Amino acid sequence: AHDLNNILGPIVAYPELILESMAGDDPRREEVARIGKSANRAMVIIQDLLALARRGGYQTEPVHLNELVRLCEMSTEFKEQLAIYPDVGVATHLEADLPHIVGSTPHLMQVIMNLLHNAFEAMPHGGRVSISTTCEFVDAHEGMHDSVPEGDYVVLRVGDQGVGMTPYEMEHL
Repeated sequence: AHDLNNILGPIVAYPELILESMAGDDPRREEVARIGKSANRAMVIIQDLLALARRGGYQTEPVHLNELVRLCEMSTEFKEQLAIYPDVGVATHLEADLPHIVGSTPHLMQVIMNLLHNAFEAMPHGGRVSISTTCEFVDAHEGMHDSVPEGDYVVLRVGDQGVGMTPYEMEHL
């Protein structure tokens, strides 16, 4: 799996570079974007396989959440969402000087992209997606779960102006 990871590195990186150098109306853009998406999916699968081999531990590292949000906003997948939903605007507010978090970069990026995708889909006729990061203190009495210790937490919020889910849909999440 490590060897596959090394082989896929350039396959993940080069499609973005190629797309930047291509004209916006180049008919090959879609194929190049598809290569990049597939390579990213393969990297996530490899990370999952490595985690299974290590008996459940993902490869984690210190990560700056704002940088992951910026990378998502620069991604081909995000740009495609903007093209599919031209009446959806995006407002981003990233708090400066956030502390690093510890996580798996490909998995965190996938979570962010999934949240953004869901937000776009919730507003097929237009609206605004908001993306924000903050550092917030959680008091021991305010915690949503007993297992969350008091302290400072980096928070990501992705909001939209969509219709939301019905109580039935919420029950079946």
